[in-house]
Amino acid sequence: MASTSPQAACVCLRCRRRKKACDKILPRCSYCKSRNLDCRYIESPPLATKPLAKVGISHTYPTVSLLTLPGLNVRASISDQVQQVLLRLSLQQGSNNGELSRPYWQGLHRWLPFLSLEMFDRRMVHFLATQSAEFGVMLLSMILIGRTPPTSADAIDQHSLYLAAKTLLSQLQSCDIGSVDSIKSAILLAVYEYSIQKGDVAFVTLATAIRTAYAIGLDREPTTDQLASEEQHELNNLWWMLVICERYVEAEPLSRRCNMLG
Repeated sequence: MASTSPQAACVCLRCRRRKKACDKILPRCSYCKSRNLDCRYIESPPLATKPLAKVGISHTYPTVSLLTLPGLNVRASISDQVQQVLLRLSLQQGSNNGELSRPYWQGLHRWLPFLSLEMFDRRMVHFLATQSAEFGVMLLSMILIGRTPPTSADAIDQHSLYLAAKTLLSQLQSCDIGSVDSIKSAILLAVYEYSIQKGDVAFVTLATAIRTAYAIGLDREPTTDQLASEEQHELNNLWWMLVICERYVEAEPLSRRCNMLG
């Protein structure tokens, strides 16, 4: 009788590296499950080609690609880099990706609840199969802002994790108009930058996120049907979070913001 277990669209990373067959069962293939190993699937999604004027916001969070060179998939490269950082964090802290994000939900989220935990949990399951670059960078940003700075010399320190998340987000922004997840990442990074007294840097990060929000239509009034959806509720919160953060950072006295950079 054929298996009815959900399957990923590609073989897992471990089976790919050992060049063996993989049954692609979610959330872990049979090989990894039998050996109690971490099982990760990395898929290279096709680059979107929709024109900007027709881009909408849906549960798949579409992006518009400006990078059309044949054979060059920057997003897949970013996804691989994200997985390397997440794997190292998981090994160092003995936690899976969901557990690594828990300090964020128990900390900043209580004061600035602009993300939906229910939607995050559902998309985390999807992330295990697709390894979305945008969601992965957002996850790194959440971990950065929620974690306690490590004391071990071998651990990834806060500054290194910040540089990794910031660099990967910049790479995404360099080849795409943007996505909802990239806006979320930018907000989280801006909050972190402000918390370490980099007010001007936070202001620039927010400015980029706001222009991205305009580009994908986040500022548009939702229809009556959209207002009732959980996704639209999160999008509304995201827009107002941008407005609040931008005005808060902009209100910072220029002299103090300059001192922050010194």
